[in-house]
Amino acid sequence: AAAAAAAAAGKDTTATFTTSSNAPHSAAATAASIANLNNLKVSLDDEGPTMEIAKSMPINYAHMDNISLLTLSAMRNEKARGEMLRRHIMVVDNVSYSEACLTFKKIEAENR
Repeated sequence: AAAAAAAAAGKDTTATFTTSSNAPHSAAATAASIANLNNLKVSLDDEGPTMEIAKSMPINYAHMDNISLLTLSAMRNEKARGEMLRRHIMVVDNVSYSEACLTFKKIEAENR
């Protein structure tokens, strides 16, 4: 009802927000993905998010963008910290994600 009244008054009743992506580690690629995702809108009425928004939601840490991981890591989320280390291994060792996961498992086993 509030959204309908706002729309009738000529006010914008949509909110634009950025969602997480499966972007590569490069800053340019991440920035480009965020720019593309900024066009996603969700109605502010009782209907909730669109199917497009729901489908773009990350389902695990590997699908999160770097900013989300950094935020969760700062909150002492160990899984987010692990994902950040995997991505760091990718960059430092210049390897694929699957290879970085193998290296991460070795590091994890040695530090138990």
